[in-house]
Amino acid sequence: MTESSTTSVSIDALRAEVLAPISPKLASVAPALGQLAMDFAYGQVWSREGLSKRDRSIATIAALVVVNCPSELKLHALRGLANGLAKEEIGEIVTQLAPYVGFPLCVTAAAAIGEVLPRAEVEPQDTASA
Repeated sequence: MTESSTTSVSIDALRAEVLAPISPKLASVAPALGQLAMDFAYGQVWSREGLSKRDRSIATIAALVVVNCPSELKLHALRGLANGLAKEEIGEIVTQLAPYVGFPLCVTAAAAIGEVLPRAEVEPQDTASA
């Protein structure tokens, strides 16, 4: 793997960077929407048993590629890293979708993810507890 010329940034800092232009707009138009999304998605769906957080990240990344939601895709690519996905695996998820959803969506997704993923600082996973 080649050394990146960009400075590594924490996943939390990158998430804040992605949310910075979105949050005030959301709050000015639909202030309750963000909290509703958090309560439902993370409070009810992500907390369910049956899939690991890593597997939920794979499904969510794939879905966001298909529906062309680049801001949310950036956030969930970062969440995927925090949930144990490798940067290369996230690229493979996007590549796997190309024959099924088309190259334009996958290229758009890769470009969006490419704005944050190369800069993300990833802590090594503890494979003993996996």
